[in-house]
Amino acid sequence: MKSDTLQAAAIEPQWNGYTIDELKRRRAKALIKREVARAQLAGTMANARQFTSQHGVRALLFNGKEVAGLNKADYALLSFKVIRLVARWWARRKK
Repeated sequence: MKSDTLQAAAIEPQWNGYTIDELKRRRAKALIKREVARAQLAGTMANARQFTSQHGVRALLFNGKEVAGLNKADYALLSFKVIRLVARWWARRKK
């Protein structure tokens, strides 16, 4: 029984860690991934800023289809709900 485990251990190579070259490659790969993610985030933010400046803040909340379908009664209902929500928050804040 003991000899079986020794033979199994002898067959499996033990991991001695990464070499310096492997560490450098892994570090470079991680840095590249981080820079790509940062560039993607910066691009997304630039697009959002440009879209907002062209279409207003309302464009961030609703797509064009939803906004086009709203009539005056819908705007009144939405504003009533928002005002009620803000009034409740204000009342809780004053206590």
